[in-house]
Amino acid sequence: MPHQLFLSHDSRDRERAEAIARAITRMTLGQITVWHSSDSGASGGLKPGHVWLDEIRTRLASSRAVVTLLTPTSLTRPWLLFESGFGAANASCDVIPVCVGIDRLADVPFPLAMYQTYQLSDYDSLKRFAEKLLAKYEIHFDEEMVRPVLIDAIKSLRKESATSRPLTQPEPDPSLAKAVSDLKEHIDKRLIGLLSSTAPVAESSTELHFYTLPIELNLKGIRKVSQFIEIGRDTSVQDVLDNVYYMLEGKVEPYKYLQQWVLRELESGVSVVIREIQSRIPAKLVFTPGSKWEVVWLKRPYTATDSLEWLAGAGRGSNR
Repeated sequence: MPHQLFLSHDSRDRERAEAIARAITRMTLGQITVWHSSDSGASGGLKPGHVWLDEIRTRLASSRAVVTLLTPTSLTRPWLLFESGFGAANASCDVIPVCVGIDRLADVPFPLAMYQTYQLSDYDSLKRFAEKLLAKYEIHFDEEMVRPVLIDAIKSLRKESATSRPLTQPEPDPSLAKAVSDLKEHIDKRLIGLLSSTAPVAESSTELHFYTLPIELNLKGIRKVSQFIEIGRDTSVQDVLDNVYYMLEGKVEPYKYLQQWVLRELESGVSVVIREIQSRIPAKLVFTPGSKWEVVWLKRPYTATDSLEWLAGAGRGSNR
């Protein structure tokens, strides 16, 4: 009998929800099935003629975990708190917040921040989440087998789809706005009470050795976005550069760092100019906690004879 997970999400994050559900099902060879209301499959999602609230309650009651997808779109949606609170009230159900496009250490609202939260921003962070999830259900994690699944999932999660962008909405009816506000306040109070008595202590082993590094992307044809990379004890400078390259895939050619683009710290203007030994340098020595970085496009390839002043101004005003 497969384990069932409930994926709580905003409907505008449908593509990301489908990417997560598809990855979990494929990684576990169907040993874990994921239900979410936006599932477009013939046997998934809300059924025609069903009372949607009853369907959601039934699915929540039969799930071993509620995976709550937090994005810039969904952070303020009270319905995610309702579904997470329902899961928290079930002693046999776990609440697992996951973050895409936001910082898990700074942006997750209370009371969801009381739970162990996972960043799904790059290959390594998605792999850590998958390892933890599969271990919880005593399913063997084989990285060689699941690597293509993880790579495909992280590409899908990074897409700036139209469905994930904030929508322009008309001014709400004041009476409706008041009703929604009262409902949110009630849910907040109820959820805080539930989580205070049921929330597990956040893991204190390897997870505390990670911190989040924001990377600004400013590419022609899409709006300016911030992505996040997790830095751990074993993360190298090369790992960071590889993950940024995956973010830029389709916009740059392989092996073109310092030829087409460079990483620059926003505050100091210092760029990462390292050759040959990137894989031997711990990322934490270069990308320090609290620092912010941006991708800068070079007008021409950097050479050893170029000054640091040239590099600092090489990409100003140059976007793709």
